[in-house]
Amino acid sequence: MWSRWTILGGVLLGLTCGIAASGRAAESPAESPAETVGGPFVRLAEALAASGREEAAEAVRRWVPAERDDQQVAYFPLARLEISSPTLQEPKVAAAFLAARRQAAKEAIRAAEEAAAEGNADAALGWIWRAAREDPTAEAPRRILGLPAGSASRVSIRVGSAAPPQLGWPPRSFLVAQTPHFRIFSTASRRQAVAMAEDLERYRAVWSQAFRELWIGDAEVCQAVASGQPLEKQTTRVDVALFADRASYSKALAGDATAAEVSTGYYAPEARLTLLYAGASRARGAQDQGASDRETRYHEITHQLLQETCGEVVDAPGLESGFWVLEGIASYMESVRFFDSFATVGGWESPRLQYARWRWLGGQAAPSLDVLAEEGRAAVQRRDDLAAWYSTVAAYTHLLFDDPDRRPALLRYLRSVYRGRPEPAAIELTAPHEPWPRQLENFLRLSDSRAHALRPGTSLELLCLGRCELTAERLAGIPPQPPLTWLDLGHLPATDAIVQRLVAGAKLERVNLESTAVTDAAARIVVGQRSLRELDLSFTEVGDGGLEPLAGSRQIEVLWLTGSRVSDDSIPLLLGLRGLRALDVQRTRITPEGLARIAAARPDLQLNPLQLISPTAEPSS
Repeated sequence: MWSRWTILGGVLLGLTCGIAASGRAAESPAESPAETVGGPFVRLAEALAASGREEAAEAVRRWVPAERDDQQVAYFPLARLEISSPTLQEPKVAAAFLAARRQAAKEAIRAAEEAAAEGNADAALGWIWRAAREDPTAEAPRRILGLPAGSASRVSIRVGSAAPPQLGWPPRSFLVAQTPHFRIFSTASRRQAVAMAEDLERYRAVWSQAFRELWIGDAEVCQAVASGQPLEKQTTRVDVALFADRASYSKALAGDATAAEVSTGYYAPEARLTLLYAGASRARGAQDQGASDRETRYHEITHQLLQETCGEVVDAPGLESGFWVLEGIASYMESVRFFDSFATVGGWESPRLQYARWRWLGGQAAPSLDVLAEEGRAAVQRRDDLAAWYSTVAAYTHLLFDDPDRRPALLRYLRSVYRGRPEPAAIELTAPHEPWPRQLENFLRLSDSRAHALRPGTSLELLCLGRCELTAERLAGIPPQPPLTWLDLGHLPATDAIVQRLVAGAKLERVNLESTAVTDAAARIVVGQRSLRELDLSFTEVGDGGLEPLAGSRQIEVLWLTGSRVSDDSIPLLLGLRGLRALDVQRTRITPEGLARIAAARPDLQLNPLQLISPTAEPSS
């Protein structure tokens, strides 16, 4: 009797040979380029599933990024034809998978050439990047994109002799790591300098796809793809300073006390230099992972890349008006997420959108984009609500950039600001006939159809969905998020099971479960987390039993129990929370006598405050 493995081997061997020789003979004339390029993977997944290898089939399906209308997919150079998924390592499966990738690369090159012939520069460039991803050994895509053969990025490193004068570094006291697009002056270790260089080069590949119109024209792209010649005739390298630690970074920024105190990365436009550091820090109120946090790094590098590579820019863009779009775009690029072989930009899960939802879905109207657009750099820097301003301009940028139909207008406006001649009409012409605040609210208030499934491997630290229009079924589809520090499910049909699943393994600091269906069961898991600082259980069925794991906590600072089932029995526990500074127990079972007891014992406590306290430390740059 033939074993399943023998049959599978025969199927895959035949499929491998068929993929290698098929060309387009077996393709339907009606297939789109995406279907043609994805065809080899569809056929391989079907063969694996038919042979009982569903896990491997699913790994093949996941290789092709799912399309989402609120997110761009970009590719970055891979070092070699490699297989990261353990389920695809079996030799015959691996051979068939690599054959599928090579065939997909050939189809992607054909699709790029056809798009170039039609004058579709974005599609042509996208398919060339896809071909380079599928087959890193293919010569034509690497030549067109200027990618080195045999390595993911070309990094050379040497002892430096001359640093930018602003740094004041003596010769031979630093390293210089150089890539095709960056020159990094570093007092950090060799390993850290190389890692930073590789990360920035990878990010630059994504940036170049997201902002293609700003650095190269349609005709140049189509000509390069048609002729097989490099897109970039002459590469301009941008300078980055990488400090060994936070202390040396702050010393370099001593002239800008605010930037030195709060920033984890900084672009100095007058010096055309981005400053980063490689040591431990605390970024945005949470422990950093040992370096200038990645979101800030991409924010600042975006400023520098746009300023230095777009051409015809003024020295101080946004000085009189339009400053919002410069910071909005840089904040938008904080949303970049890297996966094994592709990256995404945008999407509802982007960090800045979590802050914007919390801020603008509670009934207060956001500022109009018309008003924001009139402000110049100096006016913005005088604001006392910079955190709110940044989350708002980031959200407006997402509104426009995540929409393929409105993205070109936003890029035209961005270019006009960089050239010193803001053209707000470029965006106004694309706007629906409703006020900007209403547009923003509708954009932020997710529904089931717009809350696309998270891509496998997505990890979130912030998840704010409060007051959205999501069903329990959609919430139940969000996978556990161990990195989660802030969760807001207020006014949603969140159950104990949903909350328990979401926070499994998390180290929560801030949680809002106001007006949800949670009971003591979920509350015990949440309040038992020793990192918890702020908690809202208002208008839930949580009672005294749900608070028990909170006993003795020194971390909890803000506790909202309004309308819950908490009674006088919890007063000893509440009085024992020495770090507590704000407590609301209105409309609970705590009696007037119990309330007087709390007030007498803790005169320092903000008891039953009228206004909500900010649930998180929101970034302002």
